[in-house]
Amino acid sequence: MVSAWAQQQGLVLGQRKVEGKSNEITAIPELLKVLYLKGAIVTIDAIGCQKEIVSTIIEKKANYLITVKKNQRLLYEEIEALFKQALKTDWAGGKLPSMQAKTNRARSSRNSLLPQLNQSRSSANCSRNLVPD
Repeated sequence: MVSAWAQQQGLVLGQRKVEGKSNEITAIPELLKVLYLKGAIVTIDAIGCQKEIVSTIIEKKANYLITVKKNQRLLYEEIEALFKQALKTDWAGGKLPSMQAKTNRARSSRNSLLPQLNQSRSSANCSRNLVPD
């Protein structure tokens, strides 16, 4: 079972059953599609670090925070390098120019503390910031 939880209200907004031999990767996009997410912050553990899931969140005009694990080596290393660079240059709390993020279906413009990842090298776009347009 996959559930969407509204933290502030303490409510379950929706649920989708995970079919037989499937896993959450197939149920999460189905659940996201029926929810009104515009302006919301969607948080998902590492199973949500998938292009289809991230694209669905972007299409719904929501922001996201998704865990990345070391099994997505290139993406993990790129994020790690960005944070190391940010610490060296003291970007904490700083504002950078607006960046363009590309996915296979969506385009968004956001202000970000860290530059966007190189989409051509990353296995998934799991680095969208939380600053509204």
